[in-house]
Amino acid sequence: MGFLLRHPTGELPHLLAYQQDASPKGYQPPLKDEQKKPEELDAQNLLVQAIVTLESRLWVAGKIRYYFEMFNDVSVEGKGTYLAHLSESGQCFRWELILPLADQNLRWWEVFDGQTLWTYQAQSQDQNQQQETLSKVDVLQVAQHLKKQGNLPKIGEIDNWPGLGGLPRLLRSLQANFQFTLLETTSLRITDGQKSRNLPVWRLLGVWKPERLAELLPDQADRIHQGLPVRWENVPQNIPEHVLLCLGQEDMFPYEIHYRRKPSGRWTAWLAQFAWFQPQEQTLAKLEFVELSLNVPLPAEAFTYQPPPQLAPSNATQEFISELQKKMKK
Repeated sequence: MGFLLRHPTGELPHLLAYQQDASPKGYQPPLKDEQKKPEELDAQNLLVQAIVTLESRLWVAGKIRYYFEMFNDVSVEGKGTYLAHLSESGQCFRWELILPLADQNLRWWEVFDGQTLWTYQAQSQDQNQQQETLSKVDVLQVAQHLKKQGNLPKIGEIDNWPGLGGLPRLLRSLQANFQFTLLETTSLRITDGQKSRNLPVWRLLGVWKPERLAELLPDQADRIHQGLPVRWENVPQNIPEHVLLCLGQEDMFPYEIHYRRKPSGRWTAWLAQFAWFQPQEQTLAKLEFVELSLNVPLPAEAFTYQPPPQLAPSNATQEFISELQKKMKK
């Protein structure tokens, strides 16, 4: 699951270098989409195209705005950056997030330099009082393990592969857990830091795949398998009903991701039986690229990290391999 489905301090994406000599599984080279009518577009294939395109980009640099709906009707907005570079070692990346919480600041980032995946998190009230954690994954060791098992993925593979980091992993998580349909074609106002313009986008609606929702809600698995509606009033408030994804028609980039849910109190659930009652949806979390540049070279130091002597990292390689194997079996 992508981190926006959980909590700002939850698990975030990871990355592994890919081999680059194969076409994607489950992916058919599309006809020119501008020649198709909206109803002829396959939303699932659009998402696959977006993943393959993103993983093939030489350079990505963007500024991000985050929104999270916390507990007790408290919301928080944060900011961050995302940088990526397709190198000989795979797709290196740096993903940063800063959230100003009620009485402290949360800072999180991941850096993959082609060999090691570093994950850092700090919670602080001021610069003199902060709790820091740092972990590392030896990605070369992970690759050797997967190769030995015959499971080393190739670039563009979609089926049974969760992706191992950065924005591609988030999209792969959406592709694995949600079934998408084309909601509408519209436009967004975007900027590259110098010029602003209207960009045509596809807005995709993703609803839970029944088998994945049943895994997430085992107490309602029988209802889900029988095709009965989910009793959302009994589901934790941080789990969305559906996802909205905005893909650029020109570049297939995921400019916005919204996790949404309708109010789910018992009274609301009863009223929802009537067509005239349409409760307003609640945005649980949102990621927006407010500035983006593609294929503009970045300095090499953007993807390097040297931990300070006073912060000893924990080795999360074996845990990472175990988690990856579980996801690839699904």
